[in-house]
Amino acid sequence: MVPFGGWDMPLHYGSQIQEHHAVRRDAGLFDVSHMAVLDILGRDAQAYLRHLLANDVARLRQPGKALYSCMLTAHGGVIDDLILYYFAPHRYRLVVNAATAEKDLAWMRARLQGLEVEILRRSDLAMIAVQGPNARGKCLPILPPAMQAALCGLLARAAGAAGMAGGQAIDLASVGRVLTEAELRAMHRLKTGALLQAAVRMGAACAAPALPVATRAALEDYGAAVGLAFQVVDDILDVTADSVQLGKTAGKDAAADKPTYVSLLGLAEAQALAARLHAQAHHALDASGLTTAALLRSLADRVVMREN
Repeated sequence: MVPFGGWDMPLHYGSQIQEHHAVRRDAGLFDVSHMAVLDILGRDAQAYLRHLLANDVARLRQPGKALYSCMLTAHGGVIDDLILYYFAPHRYRLVVNAATAEKDLAWMRARLQGLEVEILRRSDLAMIAVQGPNARGKCLPILPPAMQAALCGLLARAAGAAGMAGGQAIDLASVGRVLTEAELRAMHRLKTGALLQAAVRMGAACAAPALPVATRAALEDYGAAVGLAFQVVDDILDVTADSVQLGKTAGKDAAADKPTYVSLLGLAEAQALAARLHAQAHHALDASGLTTAALLRSLADRVVMREN
């Protein structure tokens, strides 16, 4: 054990070659709580980070995704290497090295002039890294067997006839038909909407102790709003984005004569509906009583504000 950044750091647990092979062939668990976690918040967060780092943070568009980069001096020298996580256009998280954390913070704070950016050090968080080809399998037994079965059941129902598969079947059978808004909403609450709803339910099911009834009900409302918003925005993007931006053929729903929110309500009203669902999702989180819902808020933002 050696002192490192105010922490007691184990250098190795015996043979370093054996440790290397254990991680590369199986899995290893590392307590990396000594590293400093910095939340970068505010309207100018992306512009600030693009100025600060060597890698282009604009590449990050999906909440939870991360990139490795270096923080540079004005002359291109390396101050520190780090990991940057994306939550939303106004919310990022940096993980920097413990030994250089104070120097990093000083450099970063000196470059905030004129920008709407806040740097929040998250000393309340701990970090455990599980790495290796069997990392996921090693983590799964942490969940009790009954919870594993419950999660599988939630996902299976969301993917099957009462969810995604059923919604897709209705979608295919509705080509060339004019659906009512109620019929369209019922179809869209299935499809991808059912999977997003299931993801929220599965997260709630993992809570220990169990969440209060009111919190679960609020999360149900949140999942329903986000799930339907995803499909509404899909319909909107089909007519407002090009194929390069979408990563798929634009306008194919109209060409196939499929019922969509745009064909039923018009573009402006479909966009207004997406905005209402966005507000409903945030309102549900406000009513949930959860003290840490930042990622769920970022997910709702991403679903509605995405460009592809």
